[in-house]
Amino acid sequence: MILVITKIELNSYSKLKAFFNFNSEIIKELQQSKCKKYKVTGNWNVKVWYTMTLWENENDLNNLS
Repeated sequence: MILVITKIELNSYSKLKAFFNFNSEIIKELQQSKCKKYKVTGNWNVKVWYTMTLWENENDLNNLS
């Protein structure tokens, strides 16, 4: 299993709407991929976001559809 964790820090609150639009596209792609589990969570100030994805193997990770 491969666990991938990313951290995204927005420069300002004005970028929040664009981030949510972009993030919804990412979630759709993850739902259609071979990703076993995913989680997106924000920090209390809503400018820092973390994403966790769990993959069976490296091949599944590299072959995002």
